[in-house]
Amino acid sequence: MSKIPTGAVQIDGRYFLLDPKGKWTPVDHIAARDLIAHELVHETLDYAEDLAAEVARFKSHAVGGIGAYDALLDQEYGVKAPGGAKGNRTLTTYDGARMIKVAVADRIQLGPELQAAKTLLDELVRERGAGGDPIMMTLVNKAFALDEEGKIDVPAIMALARLEVPDERWPNIQRAIRDSVRVVGTKPYLRFYRRNEAGKYDLIPIDIAAAELTPDAAARRSVRRRAEEAEAALGALTEAYAEQGRRHSAEYDLLARGYDFTIRRIEGLLGRPMETELFAGVGRLLDLLGAESGALVAEAFGLPAGEA
Repeated sequence: MSKIPTGAVQIDGRYFLLDPKGKWTPVDHIAARDLIAHELVHETLDYAEDLAAEVARFKSHAVGGIGAYDALLDQEYGVKAPGGAKGNRTLTTYDGARMIKVAVADRIQLGPELQAAKTLLDELVRERGAGGDPIMMTLVNKAFALDEEGKIDVPAIMALARLEVPDERWPNIQRAIRDSVRVVGTKPYLRFYRRNEAGKYDLIPIDIAAAELTPDAAARRSVRRRAEEAEAALGALTEAYAEQGRRHSAEYDLLARGYDFTIRRIEGLLGRPMETELFAGVGRLLDLLGAESGALVAEAFGLPAGEA
């Protein structure tokens, strides 16, 4: 096995993966294509989770910054009750080259009145049958169809209420739909633009409407952040090695010049060349000189005669 699959556990010397039914399956019994897909999904989802966390952090940072700017304006103009939901607005750089558009949408829930509207609609659909308005039938089916999360399509419900149907029950259906609407909060939508060479604004496509700053997202370090931290650590390590190298190089150069100068002086005093390694040390140097006189060595090193 060239690589242990992500999530595999070792049991009695063999690696196993859980199958969809929760059963441990030996890795060597799993088709190669399934293992490739397994690793592909794990790797891609790791990047997706990093990106989702980064977008959530970005949204929190952007909304917080805009909120701080709003608070500054409230203070400047003496708003007595600062805070609260703001309307749609646009912020730009001084040169107008970059722009943020903030759109605030209501968060809507539908109350029990909607059930009365559905009951009346069901009666209307049954009576009209195949001869009913196809547009209305399509909207009815779309509006009350539950999505994967079991939620009703609110925009489709509101579109249905705007229709005009020639039936005495229709005004009551419209009123029941309108009365069912509950505004439970607002949600900001941020869009970012940069001006192109033609003077028009191009949208920077970031879908942050669904981003939520969960504790996991706040704690997770993105791929980019980890790469930046690794790059910074590598840079610091490289600089440390470079500084050590520069220091050692300077010390080496000074020592080399000192040894070279000293050896040249000793060779001149002895009247013969010395065959010794440059960094053999003073001890080896004295060994090579032997009985040639400590005074000679002292003179070579510029020491008083008694210190050789």
